[in-house]
Amino acid sequence: MLEGKLGSYGIGNRVQLAFVVRDMEEALNYWVEKLGVKRFVLFQTNAGARRLVYNGHDTQMDMALAFTYLGDTQIELVSPINDEPSPYKDFLDAGRSGLHHIAFWPSEFASECQRLEREGFEEICAFYTPQGEKNVAYYKAPAAVGTIVELVPLTEDRKRYFAKIRELVESDEIADTVLRYASRQEFLNVHGS
Repeated sequence: MLEGKLGSYGIGNRVQLAFVVRDMEEALNYWVEKLGVKRFVLFQTNAGARRLVYNGHDTQMDMALAFTYLGDTQIELVSPINDEPSPYKDFLDAGRSGLHHIAFWPSEFASECQRLEREGFEEICAFYTPQGEKNVAYYKAPAAVGTIVELVPLTEDRKRYFAKIRELVESDEIADTVLRYASRQEFLNVHGS
């Protein structure tokens, strides 16, 4: 968990490390077989009904997401599933793969977005609910940070959703190393979150 100023500013003391990968199945196998990760929860599509904006323009980007936990740190694997403009596609097109962004889950999302912007972070991507509320923001960080920073509001629903993922990936009662869901919505429907 984060201590000191970063946590005291309200950015949150939970963190996610997100890795963009070209081939989701290959990445899942590597993390499980070579790195010893117990299990992932995989969403084969994730955009849903949200409005997605990248570099100031609406986009129809979509991505597969896989989650696991290493201690209190959430690990996310992201793989674009179409050729629409996205920060993930641009990352891969630049010949890169691997660590893409660090995510924090502040309880005061809007004020933390404003604070980052005052500190020189530039919003490059945002996701909006069907009701028009921004609920994910990606920021190009100043050189001192050097990677994209994502902010996501830590709502009660999200706490339950993440807790269910963690429960599943840490369970000793499940044999599968990848729990597959067509979408995040299917996961929520199955697990009542």
